[in-house]
Amino acid sequence: MVRRFSCAVDVNVNPATDVKTVQAEVTTLLSLTFSHNFLTITVFTSSIVILPVEVLPRTTEPPTTNSTNLFPPKTTPADASTTKKPDLTLAVVDSDQFFRVNLTLSMTGSPASPSIVIERWLKEELQVNRTMIVLNVIIKENVDSKLDIETDTTHWADPDMTNCHQLLTISDLINITVTPGNAAEVVDMIQELVDVQLGNSSQLSHSELGSVVEKLSEVVDVSPIEPDIGGDIVNIVANILLSETDVTPVANSVLDLTDRMGNSMEFQGEIANIKAPALALSMIDVDPDEFSGLTFGVSLTATMNPEVFVNQSFVNKPFPETNATISLPPELNHFLPTGEKNTTRVQFQFYGTPDLFQDSFIVNATQRNWTLNSCIVSASINNSQVINLEKRVVVTLNHANPKQPEDKVQCMFWDFQKYGCITDFYQ
Repeated sequence: MVRRFSCAVDVNVNPATDVKTVQAEVTTLLSLTFSHNFLTITVFTSSIVILPVEVLPRTTEPPTTNSTNLFPPKTTPADASTTKKPDLTLAVVDSDQFFRVNLTLSMTGSPASPSIVIERWLKEELQVNRTMIVLNVIIKENVDSKLDIETDTTHWADPDMTNCHQLLTISDLINITVTPGNAAEVVDMIQELVDVQLGNSSQLSHSELGSVVEKLSEVVDVSPIEPDIGGDIVNIVANILLSETDVTPVANSVLDLTDRMGNSMEFQGEIANIKAPALALSMIDVDPDEFSGLTFGVSLTATMNPEVFVNQSFVNKPFPETNATISLPPELNHFLPTGEKNTTRVQFQFYGTPDLFQDSFIVNATQRNWTLNSCIVSASINNSQVINLEKRVVVTLNHANPKQPEDKVQCMFWDFQKYGCITDFYQ
């Protein structure tokens, strides 16, 4: 997204010079586009206007505590009141030392405080030769608004993107270093880049897909994941899965990414649900001493939007109208290690598309007229290995296509702890 800002910069030039010289020097200093990671700043050099100014004192109320004296005060005129402090005001006069620089610039990226970033950059650029000192910077974002004639109210207009050109591509992600401070912005940028690429094409290339997954993995590694960031990551994955992109080369990486994200996510309360088209995650922090079972179910709408149902008890039968249900028995409390706040993270995942599960076994089975005929659902317990349960985990899957009398049906699962994706069949 491109944002525009109007800036007024007051400078002190030493040695003194004229407007023409200052105009040429400022234009030269600000003519190059600044670019760092996801951030770019470009000054419209044609917008640069230089005005000579000086400080004129006038009688007024004392300035507020947050006002700034731009220049050293001059002698107060004889007719000015001595009982009130002078306020400093700029006026256009003949001068050769103090100048105001008016300009317009554009910014791409989403820093937390764009005004602070712009001010620091302007000071660094203008003061590089030590002949100019920046005294004050005023920054205002240019945002268009529209008036609704019927309601007599205003609202923000849609941004005019006709003259905007994409400055970054997915291939540029390799040059971006993810830190805890910029992780959210990197995810936003990846989401925009993926949306643009899938808008122009039906798929991501192998290299683009690898770059996206690698950078999202870095985000999960370096930053505490909050639900908003997790939701954006899940949306990115869902958009890729629903495109024509071949995700087979990164399937294990994507599944590992979502699993690590769910285990490290920080949220308020006991439960967090993250949903996107054809994809849903539920994270539940349970108390081992109070665990009485858990049941997770998902119903997929015609538009591929999942509805999630969670019941903190063991249910032998599936929820009505669900595509997939998985229920964990109370006996699991013996395998629940105590984590932070005396709780253990249980995570459920639902996939409404089989794209991440196209291993060689499935491909060979498909060639023998086998097809995956349901959604995929999983459950995991953080830092725990569950074996030899007395009461079984109950999984119920709804057929995508109704079973015919002559059809042969088998259940299958993936064990990702064994050399990646190992597939086993159960009658």
